Amino acid sequence: MNGFGPYTPYGSEDIEAYLRRFTSFLFTKGVIRPSPLAVGASAQERAAHAVRVTGYNDSRKSWLLASMGPDCYAILDHLCGAHTPEDCTLPDLENMLKTRFRPARNKRTERDKFHSKRNCPLSRWQSLLWHLAS
Repeated sequence: MNGFGPYTPYGSEDIEAYLRRFTSFLFTKGVIRPSPLAVGASAQERAAHAVRVTGYNDSRKSWLLASMGPDCYAILDHLCGAHTPEDCTLPDLENMLKTRFRPARNKRTERDKFHSKRNCPLSRWQSLLWHLAS
């Protein structure tokens, strides 16, 4: 293994936290985002910068696909449809993972959860309200 644990679908770790840890892991491996392009750069400098950014994104995508476990890769492969994960862009892969493993909350369930908390003492209700708002 490459020193970074695979993502376990439906495990205890949130997918967004995993992707943040993944970015930190890449930094330790020397995969660093290219510096921004200077204002007024020449066409040659813009072309060279585009190559560096593409290489950076390809490297991140390769590390991500190599780091995820077989279960997560199989799910991602299914989400890509007619394409393979290697053919998709890194932002597309990240969006697919976030959408799959962190679906939108059900508004009715959240409303019921909120209203069920109103029957507790005021101090407890305030702390719960603060927690639900964050």
